[in-house]
Amino acid sequence: MAKFLTALIVLLVGASFASLLILLDALPILVRISAAAAVCIAAIVFLKMVREALSTLRSGQSWRVEITDHTLIWASPVPEIMASFEIALNDIEKSRRVMTVKKNSKVSPKNQYFLDLKDGSSLEISDQLSAIPPRKVFQALADVEIEFIESTERSGPTVGFISSSGEF
Repeated sequence: MAKFLTALIVLLVGASFASLLILLDALPILVRISAAAAVCIAAIVFLKMVREALSTLRSGQSWRVEITDHTLIWASPVPEIMASFEIALNDIEKSRRVMTVKKNSKVSPKNQYFLDLKDGSSLEISDQLSAIPPRKVFQALADVEIEFIESTERSGPTVGFISSSGEF
């Protein structure tokens, strides 16, 4: 349902740029080109989102995560968005959430989720594509004694001060 709502918003944005092109004849060429590009991008995004939503509906399945006595099963109804996987619990070393905060920025923190395996490899799980919050799954894995580590990293330039005579 959320995909359809987002697709509707994209469609409305594209329609507003299209109406600019249709209703206003005296637009500079650069504005007309920009508006036409916005309409094309909106159409592409709209069609992609509708295709993904219809594919999910047609499959008749839903996103599902199951933790059994021995296995973590993450089932995706749309393999083009996220591939399903099945991992033995004794192959998982730990789960991690890394929150990256930009220094001196109003940008929202970026969350990354990882399953670290005992063979040294790591599986990143996107919180945007998985449709099930990885944090909740990782907390459930902690109940079966798989360590869940949450950490924060800071990135970006250090604080600088500017005065009328130059930078400190």
